[in-house]
Amino acid sequence: MNDEIDELQKKKRCLQTDIDLLTTSGDEYAEKAEQTHQVSWITKSISFRRSAKKKSAEVTAVNSCSRSCRSSRATNEVVLDSLL
Repeated sequence: MNDEIDELQKKKRCLQTDIDLLTTSGDEYAEKAEQTHQVSWITKSISFRRSAKKKSAEVTAVNSCSRSCRSSRATNEVVLDSLL
């Protein structure tokens, strides 16, 4: 059970890193679009931000799985304690 939680936490950290990088890149492309008035930069910015939003949804799902693993583990511990 601890291995599952560790894996979920690792996945969450990786996803958060991706989100941060995608958001930063999206912001940079938006600034380029403002400076150069080129639509292609804003298109790229939107694409990066959309990808970051999808990854945010994945983080939410990972958080949900992590909580359910923790509550499942806590329930198992209570059952084991009552048996002892």
